[in-house]
Amino acid sequence: MHITLITITTTIIIHLVMIFFLLSNQNSFGQQDNHAESWIIGESDKLNFKYPSNWSVNVSDSRFDNYELLFFDLSSNASIQLSEEAISSMNKILMGNETQNYMDIYMMSNSPLSSTAKKIETYPKGKVSIAELPAYSELYLDRGFAVLISLAFLEGKESHYTIIAASPSYLYDNVEPTMFEIITSITTKTVQKPLD
Repeated sequence: MHITLITITTTIIIHLVMIFFLLSNQNSFGQQDNHAESWIIGESDKLNFKYPSNWSVNVSDSRFDNYELLFFDLSSNASIQLSEEAISSMNKILMGNETQNYMDIYMMSNSPLSSTAKKIETYPKGKVSIAELPAYSELYLDRGFAVLISLAFLEGKESHYTIIAASPSYLYDNVEPTMFEIITSITTKTVQKPLD
């Protein structure tokens, strides 16, 4: 009886040590992953955002540029381009709120994809928010790259933010969490009204 009690106690202690070891390793990995690089706070005329220090960001300063923000990570060859585009008057109205049709119209004249691109996934409007706005997104595989194209609709649906995020498909699972965190960190700047 005494030997059985010692065996049970020893087994419990061994299991507790193993659980503690596994949990401490998980935590240290999580900390390492979350704090591997510091995050930088940035802003453009219209948006606030954050990005890791190992990424570069270019903020457009010309009205002739077709983007507002361009993020790039040299080590993974991943990029995020964010632009604000006014859709021509014939394309402004969403027929029955059909975001799929809206994306199709946009893609017909603005597609950054090749003719061999394959659609992998569709994310309905509102499932993801970008710049605090409901967005419609489609994920494509194109020439070895995973390309996420999103439209975030502004009030009145007269214009939208277009976000094109791309990374080599074999790196997508590793890079995507960072890209998603960058994209979801983008928020519209609140305009301060002058004090009376």
